[in-house]
Amino acid sequence: MNGVKISLVVNDCFVAFDLYKKVFDAKELHRTSLSKGQNRIAFMMCGGSFQLFDENRKFLLSAPAKLSPRSVWFDLLVDDVELTVQKGKDAGFLVFEPAQFLEDFGRVFATIGDPFGYMWMLHEIVD
Repeated sequence: MNGVKISLVVNDCFVAFDLYKKVFDAKELHRTSLSKGQNRIAFMMCGGSFQLFDENRKFLLSAPAKLSPRSVWFDLLVDDVELTVQKGKDAGFLVFEPAQFLEDFGRVFATIGDPFGYMWMLHEIVD
């Protein structure tokens, strides 16, 4: 069996998951209940498999700096880009590119950044 799970390191995985649940409708699969710095939450979101780890520098798990250059971002296919952007804004995300319709591609897209230093490019297919 093949597959991919994307792992993200954040300061506090419980706080991050609660935000992803509000903004992206993330569905929890499993979580640990250990001391801060040792927790993990596995979840599904937009058809993808993810996990969040608490930052723990002892194990070389470092969260990105909030304003550092971002060389990786995540593309999510969502039902409503404008609604997702608004949920993100309400939850403290930054809007890097507001919702725009790309007629040549038949898509609405936007790019937002979460409070943990990750960027999310949102896509909505429009026919």
